[in-house]
Amino acid sequence: EGSGLLRASTLRRFADMCGFQGSAAEWAAEYRVLAEDYRWPPAVGCDLDGFARMVDDAAAPSFCSTAELLELLSGSGDAGATGAGGQWRSCFEDIDEPVWQGSVGDLF
Repeated sequence: EGSGLLRASTLRRFADMCGFQGSAAEWAAEYRVLAEDYRWPPAVGCDLDGFARMVDDAAAPSFCSTAELLELLSGSGDAGATGAGGQWRSCFEDIDEPVWQGSVGDLF
């Protein structure tokens, strides 16, 4: 939708790829905790800065190293074999030009 924000349903796809296996109700609760922990309004959604804080938190299950993020984005390795790279990239269709105009390499 081009809002520049990742809402609960969009972030759920990322969470699933990171190993989240909970129900819709469990995800709703987890999303609210993530929003509080990483400082974004849950009703509005996660912006690029909030997402970066979340994946950069080495103590969190959402942590991803640079290599893991690049692998997910490129669709290489095991994730690529199952098509997860394309699925993961689709999570970011809402983060568009008004918010971020760089390349993936600019994030690291």
